[in-house]
Amino acid sequence: MSTAPAVPLAGDLLPLLLDAALPAGVTGELPGLPPQDDPATLTAVLHRTNATLWAAEDDIRRAGISDRQVVELRRFIERLNMRRNELIDRLNLAYARRIPPVAGAPLVTEPPGSALDRLSVLVLRLVHTGHRAATDPALHERLPLIREHLADLREAIDLLLRDVMRGRRRFAVYGAAKLYGNSEES
Repeated sequence: MSTAPAVPLAGDLLPLLLDAALPAGVTGELPGLPPQDDPATLTAVLHRTNATLWAAEDDIRRAGISDRQVVELRRFIERLNMRRNELIDRLNLAYARRIPPVAGAPLVTEPPGSALDRLSVLVLRLVHTGHRAATDPALHERLPLIREHLADLREAIDLLLRDVMRGRRRFAVYGAAKLYGNSEES
């Protein structure tokens, strides 16, 4: 008798995101793709990709960088965004394989991969705001609001996943809807 693969909730994944090491800087290397579509592994790689994207976007805003560095960073940011969307699509498929949709159940507006991407970005906002608050005390005031937002988003994602598992709601998987670069790369 086979058992259904585990369906991790946002509450299961949040510690993984909060404990993840942030990249020390931009290396120009994309985080690798995992060979299997395990939601926890995909979420961890998505988070590393988002952290690298955050660092690259910070670097491109840095004063004194050359035009050539700006072009190289823009190209790297575009590749990161492509990888990010690929990981979101794979997350959606991984959850769809674990939670078959119930025909006729009301459709949700956002599949799990997109919601977990938002959770990852919010964790990064919390971490980066916390780091900057060490030198800018005014930022300490933002931390409780970010933590509240994070708790609310985790709860909403968990509710969405539980509703989908119970057949009360369903999500659609559309695949790569966002195009980057030329048609050969998209």
